[in-house]
Amino acid sequence: MKYATEAQIEALLNAAKDNVRDYAILTVAYWRGLRASEVGSIMLEDYKPDEQRLFVRRAKGSQSGEYLLSPAEVKALSAWLKVRGRDPGPLFVTKRQSPVSRKLMFAMMRHYGSKAGWPRELQHPHVLRHSIAVHLVNQGMDLLMIRDWLGHRSITSTIIYSQVTNPARDKAAMRVYAAKEKPKVRVNWKKVQK
Repeated sequence: MKYATEAQIEALLNAAKDNVRDYAILTVAYWRGLRASEVGSIMLEDYKPDEQRLFVRRAKGSQSGEYLLSPAEVKALSAWLKVRGRDPGPLFVTKRQSPVSRKLMFAMMRHYGSKAGWPRELQHPHVLRHSIAVHLVNQGMDLLMIRDWLGHRSITSTIIYSQVTNPARDKAAMRVYAAKEKPKVRVNWKKVQK
């Protein structure tokens, strides 16, 4: 499973910052863990700016749902809607007003991934989905919540992201250490050294 670090995601988004639409697409695709085909299926009416929520239609039999957006997504979508306008239809459109396609998503990832200095094997839309999942694991999010975040029907699909990484291991250890009381046993280290 290939995924980008948080620094690489930041570099990718920075590479797209001059294109309002592409920046919004990449931001939402990352935060929502979207498949390339799911980007074009989001409709304008799926976005509720006042509530900062987005309904996502998942592909491949995954569970669709409405999600609270991150501040980064809200900001990116607000800027994009100033350009796009409020006409009904797909949220992310091409110049011809057709939905963004899988093919365009692949081209965008190649373009911005290369511009951001990503290795070629990461320049793929699905890397964004893998990346948010791994980042959530590293933040200590429960696998059931990650399952819901990605729209997986089965937890077995989510378990592949549970590979223990050092940041996740460290967070788990810190939670355990913080939860334990101070030891009541006193060790006389001078005697131990003799």
